[in-house]
Amino acid sequence: MIKLIAVENPEILAFKVIQELEKDDVDWLIERIAKREKRQDESVLLYVEFEDFGELTITRIWDHFKMLLNHIMELLATVKKIAVVTSNISLREKLSMEFKIVPKIAFNSFDLHEKDVAADWLVKEK
Repeated sequence: MIKLIAVENPEILAFKVIQELEKDDVDWLIERIAKREKRQDESVLLYVEFEDFGELTITRIWDHFKMLLNHIMELLATVKKIAVVTSNISLREKLSMEFKIVPKIAFNSFDLHEKDVAADWLVKEK
């Protein structure tokens, strides 16, 4: 499940992913990103919190990759930076490795107690 969340800086588009990410969630997320980019007329700064997401197994990574594959060009064109916030160290490490192969999007991951640091990183030198 995914939902919009509020952050202090209106330049940031923020979401929370709870437990699992389904295809409908991905489609909804992509639509929100496109609307934000069109309204701002600049690349999107994306803040994503993961709550109770669980382990990212090879199967889950592949499933999520397939869901995002149809939207990858749109994401590359509209998203400038992504900050992920989660207490799951393994998830932070795996996502960091995945985003190393996506050079156009700046990525950083943060622990739950670093929410403000994550938001600051997004707007710093944008």
